[in-house]
Amino acid sequence: MIFEASTIFSSVRVVGISIHSVAMTVTAIRAFIAQSLLLTLADLGSYEADIFGTIALFGVPEDPATALALVDHFGRILLVLIVGICTAHIGFQLRAYFRNSVNNRMLAKSESDDES
Repeated sequence: MIFEASTIFSSVRVVGISIHSVAMTVTAIRAFIAQSLLLTLADLGSYEADIFGTIALFGVPEDPATALALVDHFGRILLVLIVGICTAHIGFQLRAYFRNSVNNRMLAKSESDDES
């Protein structure tokens, strides 16, 4: 929910719309709910339509509301890609670290057994 609100807040600033924080909060809550409900095939368009509709209810004109919905959607995709790539990188680095650690311990143990 916090990421939802932060991406909408960032998108509002990028598009240059001046709306009240209550409108952003309501939009974030509705967008969060819209993501959890599968309304269309692959949920295409329902997220953007919900953001557009909610922002339009607060008096934002059609073009900036559409721009906000699209900028928010692409910003969210970018955020997921960045977090996913970073997480995968960290996971592979940890895997290599622990594999080397286990191999070094096994090698040390076999060498100490050979000396005995």
